[in-house]
Amino acid sequence: MELLFDFLGLAAEAAVDLTANVAVELISERKKGTTNMSDTHKNITAAGSAVAIDGPVGAGKSTIAKECARRLGFVYMDTGALYRAVGVYCKENNIDAYNEEAVAGILDKISLEIKREKESVITIAFNEAGYKSPPVQRIILNDSDITGKLREPDVSMLASKVSSYGAVRAFLLDLQRDFAAKNNVIMDGRDIGTVILPNAKVKIFLKADPEERAKRRYDELKEKGAKITFDEVLADLQKRDSADSSRAHAPLKQAEDAVLLDTTGNTFEQSVEQVMEIINSKL
Repeated sequence: MELLFDFLGLAAEAAVDLTANVAVELISERKKGTTNMSDTHKNITAAGSAVAIDGPVGAGKSTIAKECARRLGFVYMDTGALYRAVGVYCKENNIDAYNEEAVAGILDKISLEIKREKESVITIAFNEAGYKSPPVQRIILNDSDITGKLREPDVSMLASKVSSYGAVRAFLLDLQRDFAAKNNVIMDGRDIGTVILPNAKVKIFLKADPEERAKRRYDELKEKGAKITFDEVLADLQKRDSADSSRAHAPLKQAEDAVLLDTTGNTFEQSVEQVMEIINSKL
């Protein structure tokens, strides 16, 4: 099976250039109930151009979005990291993430800060262990950098669960929209084109065969030293797909005006070129 990330050696130049060449920080100190999910933000891309990339886990959203953002000079935002941060808080504070009321009750104790790193050079390697690049986004949870914890398998499941809660999605909604209103941005997630940025100028829905998506995630986790089998990763992915597609609040689905792109069998460069072609045709 050919992986999405199956060729070697690419040096990418400077990371996405940020306004005033400084780190961008957003702090969430919202309390439960302060954001209404039904409110519609009109012209939310008026101050910038927004590209929304949605799709299931392992479809290549983040790696493709990062490279497209670099080429366009846009800011990349990993929205899934915000839900993972809530999952990390639940895990570290013994909060039952499967109890919606319990999770809603701790949101006022969570402060999230999104830091963007400006680096002179990003080295991108493609090898049998998958795609690797220095992080361009760091998540600070209550003054602690938790970026390294966000991709742990149990955190992935917790994130999928808490992201199904209306209170959690409302808690993070304005944070994401405000960011898009102030920047030319590429966001990837599960409901960017349908809920977060319904007026985005470009919407793309990525997909790939489950086995190939699982192999990508398995290689990524093994590279980080995780002790896990391919079958375990595949089972986790299938659970995530089911949970994300069937949740009551903002389920994973393709926006009616989104372009569908299947990355199965693609090299990384092929997928990036196809996404760039879509973006350039619409901006």
